[in-house]
Amino acid sequence: MRASHNQHLIHEVLQWNGVIARRAHLDLSQTIGRMLRAGELVALLPGVYTWARWAGDPTVRLLAVAAWSPDAVVCRLAAARLTFWPEVDHGELDLAVSDRRCSAKGFRLHRRRLPPEHIVGWPLLGEDAATDGRGIVPITGPALTAVDLCAELGGEPIDRVLRSRQARLADLRGALECTAHRSGNRDRRRVLVESRAEPWSAAERKGHRLLFEAGIGGWFANFEVAVGGKTYYLDIAFPHLKLAVEIDGRFHEDDPDQFQSDRERQNAVQLAGWFVLRFTWYDLVDRPKVVIAQIRAALARCRKLAGIR
Repeated sequence: MRASHNQHLIHEVLQWNGVIARRAHLDLSQTIGRMLRAGELVALLPGVYTWARWAGDPTVRLLAVAAWSPDAVVCRLAAARLTFWPEVDHGELDLAVSDRRCSAKGFRLHRRRLPPEHIVGWPLLGEDAATDGRGIVPITGPALTAVDLCAELGGEPIDRVLRSRQARLADLRGALECTAHRSGNRDRRRVLVESRAEPWSAAERKGHRLLFEAGIGGWFANFEVAVGGKTYYLDIAFPHLKLAVEIDGRFHEDDPDQFQSDRERQNAVQLAGWFVLRFTWYDLVDRPKVVIAQIRAALARCRKLAGIR
């Protein structure tokens, strides 16, 4: 009778929290052990269990982190997926911990102390549960997450977090300064220097680099323009001359919605009096001198039309 009652209690805890921590329910410890041996429950992290059929659920795995240790923080790609990069596949869950006390299948532990100002509580079960203090997992904030990743992945995490507007360049620099003396920081600092004009894609980053190397100034990246009640963002703009430079990414033609949106934007800003140049990724990579020459020619044309020497 008591075993049946305990199983019912475990069922209720799992329905409510997704996982059950042995240390929080010591009175149910023996029943948890029997259910483990029977294959009904599985351990996700030491002392934290869920139904066997739920073991692969991403949300349940994150809930296990919150139940396992108060100082475990989800980081790297898993944190990026929750915030500014929802399409990314993270595989194993990366956790920052104060000490590597164990290993667990599906989790990768990093011994690391994080600056508290770059840790946020992420609600996994909705706002109502979060109000009750349930289902909140600590993760690295968008700025630190992007900075962590750029040492291995280059500019893409930076581009994505900037495009999402979940972090600004100043936030990224602050995250780097808060985590000084780390392996890979030289590469991280280089990527941030290359991001000083806040590119939103690899193609924009390449275009910015060409302009910097050519010594061409007076431009702004992702410049906001209001036309006909709509807001558009120009990849590169010389606003004093109403000259825009639009850059198509490597897989631009594979996204019909983006392709259509870019054409609508170009038509709208041209009708508003802007002169628009458009380049492809292959122009930037294979014909950089032509790109710069055409931008210089467009600048000269626009200055002449504006009566500027």
